[in-house]
Amino acid sequence: MHPLLSSFYDKAKSNPKIIVLPESEDLRVLKAASIVKNEKLAEPLLIGQEKEIQTMAKSADLNFDDIEIIDHLDS
Repeated sequence: MHPLLSSFYDKAKSNPKIIVLPESEDLRVLKAASIVKNEKLAEPLLIGQEKEIQTMAKSADLNFDDIEIIDHLDS
């Protein structure tokens, strides 16, 4: 890994923030949320239809048990 990128990773890991991902029915967003969570870079907060997000995550073999999802249709 490039030293500059490694520096960003180290800084993010030392003080993880919450990142809000509003387009969470997009598989690319779900994969990014999973990577961010697994690498302990941030705490993703997904906004979207929870049932659809969980279905997509399961079909892509992503575990979202510990990622918060806010269903904007229920709010």
